[in-house]
Amino acid sequence: MRSGADDELTAGAGRAASPDDPWTPAAALAMLVAAMLAAFAASMLYYTRGHLSTPLDDTQIYFAYARQIAHGHILVFQPHDDPTSGSTSFLYPFVLAVGYAAGFRDQHLVLWGLLLNAACLLASAMLVAALVAINGWLGWTYFSMMESGLHGTLLLAAVYLYVRGREHPASSWGFGFMLALLALARPEMTVLSVLIGAMWTVDWYFENGRAFAPRSLLPAGVALAASAAYFVTLLDLTGSARTNTFMVQSVFTSARPTIFSIADTVSTSFFENLRFSFTWFGPAYLATIAFGLFAVGAASLVADDVEARRPTWRGMLPAIVVLGWLFGSLVRNPNIAQHRWAAAYEPFVVLLVVFGTWRAVRYVDALRPMLWPAMALFIAGSLLASVSIVNVYGQNTSDIYFQQMSAAAWLRANTPPDAVVAINDAGALTYGSRRRTLDLVGLTSPGAGASFRHGAASLYEYVERLPAERRPGYYAVFPTWIGYTDPALGILRPLTNFGLARNTISGGTNLVIYQADASLINSGEAPGELPPDAAGWTVVDSVDVADLASEQAHGYTAAAREVGVPPVQLVARRTYGAATPVIDGGRVIAYSERMTLRPRDASKPWMLLARASGAGAATVVVTSAGGRAAVTLPQDGGRWRDAIVARGAGAAGGRVSIDVATEGGAYSSFHYWLLQPE
Repeated sequence: MRSGADDELTAGAGRAASPDDPWTPAAALAMLVAAMLAAFAASMLYYTRGHLSTPLDDTQIYFAYARQIAHGHILVFQPHDDPTSGSTSFLYPFVLAVGYAAGFRDQHLVLWGLLLNAACLLASAMLVAALVAINGWLGWTYFSMMESGLHGTLLLAAVYLYVRGREHPASSWGFGFMLALLALARPEMTVLSVLIGAMWTVDWYFENGRAFAPRSLLPAGVALAASAAYFVTLLDLTGSARTNTFMVQSVFTSARPTIFSIADTVSTSFFENLRFSFTWFGPAYLATIAFGLFAVGAASLVADDVEARRPTWRGMLPAIVVLGWLFGSLVRNPNIAQHRWAAAYEPFVVLLVVFGTWRAVRYVDALRPMLWPAMALFIAGSLLASVSIVNVYGQNTSDIYFQQMSAAAWLRANTPPDAVVAINDAGALTYGSRRRTLDLVGLTSPGAGASFRHGAASLYEYVERLPAERRPGYYAVFPTWIGYTDPALGILRPLTNFGLARNTISGGTNLVIYQADASLINSGEAPGELPPDAAGWTVVDSVDVADLASEQAHGYTAAAREVGVPPVQLVARRTYGAATPVIDGGRVIAYSERMTLRPRDASKPWMLLARASGAGAATVVVTSAGGRAAVTLPQDGGRWRDAIVARGAGAAGGRVSIDVATEGGAYSSFHYWLLQPE
C-alpha cells in the first residue's frame, strides 16, 4: 500500500526517457553533468598548464592500489609490500583497476576517474533531482576521483531499490546485492547498510499486518555477510580488522584523547558538516532558507511515521542524513578536503529541501505562487556557488601537480630505482615516482601512524628500528610535519624543494626532498659512560624513551600535569666529551614517568642508569624496590651525561618497577639502562 508521502517522494523516480523526445529528464541531466565535467576539466587544464592532475593527493593512493590490483595484488600499495588497508574504500580501487587494465595508465588514469565519476554524478542526479547535477560541492567531491562518488551513488541506489522492492518483492535480491556493494564502499557503510536492511525487515513486518516473514531478513543478512567478509579479508591479509584510515584519521586515535575532547570535536564537527551541507544552495540567506525547508521536509516525514505508529523508509531518509553528518564528524579534521566525508549524503539533503518546499506549499496556500520562483532561486544560487568551487578545483589540481606530482617526477629521475623514500603525502609521490616509499603518517605503512601522532622523537625512533633495507635513504616531506629536519641534527641534507606561492589544498607550502645520513642511526642505544662504581657491570635491560615499541614492552607511561596533554618530544644530537656525536629521541617530562625493567638475575644487585637532564637544576624523586630518593639530574650543557638514579639489592618477583616524579622544573628523558654485575 502506498501513502501520499510515497507518491510525493517517488513521483517521477525511474521515469524512462522517451525515444521521440530528446529533451527528456535523463537527457537534460546528462547535458548538465557533461557541462559540469567540462567546467571542472577546463579549470584543471587551465591551472596546470594542460596537464592531468587530481585535486587531492589521496586520490593517487587509490591509483596506486588500483595499479596493483590490475597486476593481481589485492590491498597491496606498492610492489614488495605486504597487504595494507590504506585504501578507505575496499570496492573503489577495483573499479579504478578496470580502467588501468583497459589502458588508462600513469596519469591517464585521471581520465578514467573523471569519466567514472561523471557517470556516478549522472546516476545520482537521475535518482534524486537536477539540483544534484549542478551542486558545486558534489561536483568537486565526485570529480576529486575519490570514493565519494561511488559511495553516494550506491547509497542512493540502495534507497531506490528499497522503494522498488516494497512494490515488487522479487526485487529484494537486487536490494540485498546493492547493500552488499554499499558495505564495501566505505568502512562506516558496514554499519549503515545493515541498518537499512534491518529497516526493510521492520517495514515488511508492519506492511504485512505485523506478521514476520523470514524472507524479510534477506537484505540485512546479505549486508551483514558482506560486512563480515570485508573485515575477515582485512584481518586475513593485513593482520588487523581495523583500517589504517581509521587509525590515522579517527578522533579516537589521537595521542591523548579524553572523553571530553572527543565529544567536543564530534559535536563541533557535526554542526560544521550541517552548515557546509547548505552552503551550496547559494548565499547565506538562501542557505538559511534551505535549512528551514529541509527541517520542514524531515520533520513532516518523521511526523507521518509517528501518526502512522510505525517506522517507514520515509522517516529513514532524515536519519541517513543525520548519521552521515555524524560519521563525517568522527575524523579529527573534517574541514579539510571540502568536507568530502559528508558529501555522499548531500543528495538526500537536496531531496528533503525539495520535499520540504513542496510540503510548505501544501500547508500554506499563500506560498503556492512562490514555488517555482523558489526553485529558480535555488538553482541560480547553486550555479553561482558552483562557479567558485570550479575555480577552487583548478587551483587544487595545480597545487598537486606543481608540488607532489613534480616532486615524484624528480625522484624518478634523480634517485636509484631501489631507493626507499620517506613521505608524509602517500599518493602522487608513490604512484608517480615508482620508488618504494615509507609513509610516515601510517596510512599506507602500518606501524608508523602511532609514532607519527606521538611526535618527532617517536617517529625518529620508529625509523631507527626498521630493518636496513626498509630504512629510507631519502625524504620527500613537509618539514613542519616531521620535526627532525633541523640541519644542526645532521640527519637530513636538503637536495631540492617544491614550494607553492598559493597553497589551496596541500598539507604544506613547501615540500622538501632530503637525503638521509644513516651514520648515526642507533648511536644512542648504549650508554656513553659508566660511573666508577659500575665497573664490571653490564646492561641487562633498557627502556628507549619515545620508542613506542620499547615503551610498550616495559609498561612505560609518561604523564603531564594537564590531563590529555602528551609530553613534548625532542630529538637531540650531543656528544660525550670529544667522542662521536650521539643522536637520541626523548620526552620532556613535566610530571612523572613509570616503567618496569627485568633483571637477568633477580638475586643480584642492580643499578638504574639514566640519560636524562634538566635545563636548570632539575630534581626528581625516584621510587623503586630499593627505596625512595631525591636525585638532582645533570644540566644539559650541550653534552650527554648519564647518571645513576636508583639502586637495589635484588628484584622481588623478577621485576624492577620505577617511578620518577619531578619536584620542580621539567627535565628531558631519553634512555634508561638496568645494570647488573657480570
